[in-house]
Amino acid sequence: MPLIISCNGDRKVKLYLPTIEEQTGWRRSNPLQILGDSDILQKVTSYSYDLLNLDFVKYAHQRGCMNGAGKPSPLDPDYVANDFDLQYEQLPTCGYPIRKFVREHWRQKEDFLSPSVEIYAAPVIGKKGKLLKSKKIEGDWKELVWETIPPARARLQDCWEVYLFNFCKII
Repeated sequence: MPLIISCNGDRKVKLYLPTIEEQTGWRRSNPLQILGDSDILQKVTSYSYDLLNLDFVKYAHQRGCMNGAGKPSPLDPDYVANDFDLQYEQLPTCGYPIRKFVREHWRQKEDFLSPSVEIYAAPVIGKKGKLLKSKKIEGDWKELVWETIPPARARLQDCWEVYLFNFCKII
């Protein structure tokens, strides 16, 4: 049975277990501690975080948990709502499909690798300052790009758990 958690009074979230501890065996020594060990994060395979929850997205940005999520497009809820345009200038521009697969954590690797999902490398500036055309990422390179998504999901799940248990109330 899921825990029902209320955030900011009106938003109710269902947190389906297993927790980070149940998935990995790792226990927080401090309730606000974020898991930093990438080897342990690899064990996380169940996700319930919500990137449509703007309060959580702000918290995740503050804690550094959004770095693996890629650059949002104007279609992403936190792009305009949180006015993060300046923060995203340094992130790779190829991030939108990656962001979608981080946000929609129920999507599988097979979905990502399908031909319908197109990913382009960030544009490169040539010798004379000319912007060169982006190249489509395919095949083995696309497999390598996929490998960035599970760690980003795991980091967000860990941050989500800290956020829920420290800033929301369990009903």
